[in-house]
Amino acid sequence: MAREAFGKWKVLGTIGEGGQAQVYRVVDSTDQTPGQFALKPLRNCADETLRNRFEQEVSATLAIEHPNILRIYESELAVDRPYYVAEYCEGESLDKAEAGRFFGDIRRATEVLLPVIDALIAAHERRVYHRDVKPANILFRRDGTPVLGDFGICRMEGGVPHTLSDRAMGSRHFIAPEMEAGRHHLGEPSDRTDVYSLGKVLYWMLSGGRVFDREDHRAPGNSLVELLRHPKWEHIHLLLDKMIVEKPQGRLHSHQVEEVLTMVQELVEGNFAPLKPSAGIQCRFCGIGKYEKFAAWDFNDPSVSKPYGNYDGNARRVGLGTTSGTDGTDIRVLRCPNCGHVELFQFTGTKNHGWWNE
Repeated sequence: MAREAFGKWKVLGTIGEGGQAQVYRVVDSTDQTPGQFALKPLRNCADETLRNRFEQEVSATLAIEHPNILRIYESELAVDRPYYVAEYCEGESLDKAEAGRFFGDIRRATEVLLPVIDALIAAHERRVYHRDVKPANILFRRDGTPVLGDFGICRMEGGVPHTLSDRAMGSRHFIAPEMEAGRHHLGEPSDRTDVYSLGKVLYWMLSGGRVFDREDHRAPGNSLVELLRHPKWEHIHLLLDKMIVEKPQGRLHSHQVEEVLTMVQELVEGNFAPLKPSAGIQCRFCGIGKYEKFAAWDFNDPSVSKPYGNYDGNARRVGLGTTSGTDGTDIRVLRCPNCGHVELFQFTGTKNHGWWNE
């Protein structure tokens, strides 16, 4: 590529290739701007739709001031070959950083994703929706700071949506259902479109680079509880249940994800097992057995009272006293089959105990 095509910018080599353009590593031949930069030219200059999308990418990126969004330093859009010059992230992209480094490491994963979520919130506040959040579009500066880039297929609310006919855009493993061909009935792109993709990126990181179709993060072979061998990872699935959802209205908003992910990180790091017997909660006493449903009863509703497994007794047989001292109590019991340790839950007055029936 001739240097003249890009004015003062001298091409040193290539960085990568996307759907619209090949990205070059360049320097300022006049030495007025020190350092290396990334130059992205438009590939198919004759396509008016692509030119409009390219201009929208520049406009959207410039419209959002945030430390974790790629910085654009210069752009030339009214030339035969439009291009823009952005910061060069020497740390490459998340997909090239190898997902194995995040395998089962919730802290390292959130250190990357929380700044990205904050950047998306800033974009969403400006009514800009990225629509193509994936590992390849999360870059790293030399100091490890994550940066969200490539707003090439973003949607600016109030502007003209640019779409390549009716075919799906973005990576098929990460895009939201409403972005897929023939599924536009699910709704227009919104902040929840990016939330869906974020959920898939979170799973990709913690699983060491695995992907799955649609919403099957709990399918056999995909479960993080099985893959990482600890029930605490059920907390991640409970979060993904609110992110990787087919219908957008069932997903969290981007600003909610930031708060919930922070809480989930604390739960996972604290080795807290979610209250869900079906997840196979490891015994907190012996650490070998997994709790099983043992007994359930409600002294005001005898129909609830019943044993589980081989247990054939009732409340008095596990030493809970007489009904006179426990009137109105709604109780559930988990028991470790290895050491006999019992976890007792009194549901009376609690707000959420539907987990027992899951």
